[in-house]
Amino acid sequence: MGAILLILLLETVWLLPVLDARAELVIAGTEAPFSNMHVFYIVFDAVKLITLLALGIATLRQYLQEAVQ
Repeated sequence: MGAILLILLLETVWLLPVLDARAELVIAGTEAPFSNMHVFYIVFDAVKLITLLALGIATLRQYLQEAVQ
């Protein structure tokens, strides 16, 4: 759960403002310099997805084990 919260914090405080500034440049018609920030965003979201799935599966397994006992 801590990893998910850390990724959300990084996205909110660091990554999304950088991507927003880049989007503003593109909307204004200027050419934005090359950036890997979109790759970071994709990687962060993939890690969040995998972590949430693992957390959900672990919680479900624990619930089912307790229900059987």
